[in-house]
Amino acid sequence: MTKVTLIPRAYGPESTHLLDIFSRRIRSLSEDLHISQLRISTNSRGHIEITMGGDDEEFLRNVLDQRYGIVPSFEKVSIDIEYSGYLVDVGQVGYGLYIDIGLSPNPPTDLLIPLHRLREQFDMPGKSLNEICRKQVLVENLPVNTRITNIDSRKAELEGEFAESYIDRINAWANETHQRLLIFGSTYRMIDNALSNTNHKQDVIEIERIGTFEFSVTCKLGTRATGILAAIGPRLRGIPVYPFIPKKVRG
Repeated sequence: MTKVTLIPRAYGPESTHLLDIFSRRIRSLSEDLHISQLRISTNSRGHIEITMGGDDEEFLRNVLDQRYGIVPSFEKVSIDIEYSGYLVDVGQVGYGLYIDIGLSPNPPTDLLIPLHRLREQFDMPGKSLNEICRKQVLVENLPVNTRITNIDSRKAELEGEFAESYIDRINAWANETHQRLLIFGSTYRMIDNALSNTNHKQDVIEIERIGTFEFSVTCKLGTRATGILAAIGPRLRGIPVYPFIPKKVRG
């Protein structure tokens, strides 16, 4: 038997539905393999855990790693390697941001990006954490790419920074004229249905997947993201939606 924890999480008001959808994907992946046992669940932080047994369990493990990413143990994380994760506990402390990269949830070992490094990466000297988060739309459950810069094995603590790939993405969005909506803990179909049912589908260029259950909705030129948010918000039943306004991010 092999048990793995994946980077993706099923969380929020639709967590049960998201896990069901993911389970169907995994069972479809494994249907032609020799997998005699397959159990799919989530841990205390919503990361999807898969327990599998059978002659092809190692092959399935490799497929899952390639498609979704398997969380490493603390002992196997390395400096200068890029790790995917999610912002957690945003605004709970003033000295930095914590990123859940999936390491042991009992207790959780999150990656800390210190405030001074955030100021450097976003060129916002002297600004508070809340000011940086508001301007850069650094919000709970935002999927990000990070790079570890320091490992304290004795304390089981990690420090790091946003990876260049993430900074490049934010800069690209900020330099566009199109406004966006960031929607976390949803599916493509739920968002598409909400847009269709409110007659806003024609106001959108693209629904871009930026995580397994995280999306960026690009509005057409001249369309206000807040207007679409007001319309589709009630349809998404408590799923968080955040407007990304390039002009505000650029400041």
